[in-house]
Amino acid sequence: MNKQEAAQLKKAQLIIMDEIHRICTENNITYYIIGGTLLGAKRHGGFIPWDIDIDIAMPRSDYDRFKCICSTQLNDRFGYKDFENTESYNHPHAIVTMKNTQLVVKYMRYNKSVTAWEIYVDIFPLDNAPDDEKKRINQDKAIQKIKKQICLKQAYLYSDNLIKKIVKRAISTGMFWTDIDRLNRKFDKIIRLYNNEETLCLCSMSSHYSYKKQCMEREIYGKPKLIAFEDRKYYAPEKVEEYLTRIYGDYMKLPPKEEQEKYMDIFESVKVWN
Repeated sequence: MNKQEAAQLKKAQLIIMDEIHRICTENNITYYIIGGTLLGAKRHGGFIPWDIDIDIAMPRSDYDRFKCICSTQLNDRFGYKDFENTESYNHPHAIVTMKNTQLVVKYMRYNKSVTAWEIYVDIFPLDNAPDDEKKRINQDKAIQKIKKQICLKQAYLYSDNLIKKIVKRAISTGMFWTDIDRLNRKFDKIIRLYNNEETLCLCSMSSHYSYKKQCMEREIYGKPKLIAFEDRKYYAPEKVEEYLTRIYGDYMKLPPKEEQEKYMDIFESVKVWN
């Protein structure tokens, strides 16, 4: 992806995020920018230069309401997708996409069945984590198990290695008893398990960060506060520094140059037709 395409991708994601922000503010829905997006806001005033995506999270009740409201209030320029409303959507969390766009990721070279994506923003649910340590360990184990099953079923390739291709396809075929939708429904049931209890912590369990890192006291998220992101302002957790320290440790320290370049190498190309 060249610099011009990277700029197009950032611009499109900001437009998507503006629409999400509009819907949330008009309907009193709580959201927070999280992960690398929040890190970028704090450390760079916007996008991390080598990390071109936007991630947000919503408490589960707001997450479910947001989905319902999108069906009637989302501008026609955008789309809402999750594993319940989109066939063969392979993730346990939702996205909002921009129509008439295309994002190609390099692993698609080796997986002909995977078509190019629309440019999107990730939306993660925040669910209750149990107070009991043993219950947390068991929930974490269940999540890791289901993530592994999803990975094996997808059988995605990341190189032209013939042996890996044969082995992965054999394992995926052997899992004839299930499909991605069923696995995502099971995943969703696991992460909702303690939502009927009053607990001390929230956790973004469908994130790629570890369960332990993501379990945070509710007051860390707290009352959303506006934070500068590029030339906009979006809502962030109340205790930004505590959140970032929990996830990244010394969050102001830049990663090595090779790690920055490795991340940017994930993307192939982007197109925007509108």
